[in-house]
Amino acid sequence: MSLKRKIISESINWEAVLKMPFVDAIKKAAGQVYVVGGSVRDHYLGKNSKDIDLLVRRLDFEEIQALLAKYGKIVLVGESYGVLKFYPNDIELDEPIDIAIPRTERKMTSDEKEEYKNKNGKYPTAYQDFVMTSDKELTIKDDLTRRDFTINAITKDEQGKIYDPFNGMHDLKKKVIRMVSPKAFNEDPLRMLRAVQFAARFGFTIEPQTYKAIQQNCADIKKITGERILIELEKIISKGNAYLGFKILQDTGLYKQIFGFDFKGDSRMVDKAKRLSEFLYAITQRDSYESTDTLHSLLIKKLKLENKDSSEIMALELAWHIPSMRNKLESRMLGARMYKIAPSMLNMTMFPDDILKVIKDFKRGLPKNAKDLAIDGNELMQLGFKGQEIGIKQNLILQQIYLDRLKNDKKAIIQYLK
Repeated sequence: MSLKRKIISESINWEAVLKMPFVDAIKKAAGQVYVVGGSVRDHYLGKNSKDIDLLVRRLDFEEIQALLAKYGKIVLVGESYGVLKFYPNDIELDEPIDIAIPRTERKMTSDEKEEYKNKNGKYPTAYQDFVMTSDKELTIKDDLTRRDFTINAITKDEQGKIYDPFNGMHDLKKKVIRMVSPKAFNEDPLRMLRAVQFAARFGFTIEPQTYKAIQQNCADIKKITGERILIELEKIISKGNAYLGFKILQDTGLYKQIFGFDFKGDSRMVDKAKRLSEFLYAITQRDSYESTDTLHSLLIKKLKLENKDSSEIMALELAWHIPSMRNKLESRMLGARMYKIAPSMLNMTMFPDDILKVIKDFKRGLPKNAKDLAIDGNELMQLGFKGQEIGIKQNLILQQIYLDRLKNDKKAIIQYLK
């Protein structure tokens, strides 16, 4: 099996990556190469990883760039603190290889924040509120000290030797999430949400001191942008146990800090969620908040939802909050309205039974709108209808089809109109 095929077929095989020519070039230049982060963790959990992080010691950032340029494409993402993304030649990867040199980080001082504001017109966000310093001679332990959790602070060198200064392997075996430093959440509040995400994703327990630290610092999650919060919430639903993640969010206080209210809905709905919009709807629900905003508009304000997720939540609101005792016509008309708002509703499952039946009918050919009718506007004009009358007739045809009184067939529709 070729190296290319091996890497693709096994997601990303970091042992194979360490045998690639660019790694040999770094070693020949007296550099030291280490695999760090989630790919090491996932390897010992028996899980595939789509990304890989390499740490290179003993070489300047410029030296590393010069070496890598001979073996692939380089994209600088953090030149000021020595981080780049590398696309090796002739290798197809889902994600580029992240390569960095050792670095330390600290919070900005008040003076540095003011200097940042004077330069950029605003104060730094929680993700900008730090100073990173690269140091090619920094020890592995010192570099790993800035990592979030012990299970993510394990590294291997190119010879396969493990460096585990914070006993991350022990915590992996015990299925425990433990912060590396007591300052972990002060340095980066998003780590609190990452702890929840890892617990939901791997079925791990957050150890007591780490759990307590999250509870004490939960208000700081409001310093994190909605976009970054959504990324972690999406991982909970797409990769983890949604209900477990939801309960930890509540118990740690993160839930109320993110959404601004206590949950008062039906928690059983969380188990039905299969995608981000469904998860957000399930863990908020109309009964949980007093705002006059619709749920989708409230979440847009708080989390900056993308259009697709916002539209799907609007469709969920319509399905669950318009009176549930609907006849067939009402259900189908509502389904058509929901489809107009969110066509992706056809792939969703967290709907009342009558709407799920409508989705099946749509997939079997029931027209979702006038465009799906067997007769179009031009043909109606040829039959003598004009202007607004055409739209009225199309709606009437749809209604008759939804009542099962008319088939979506051109001849049948023309006969009905006559």
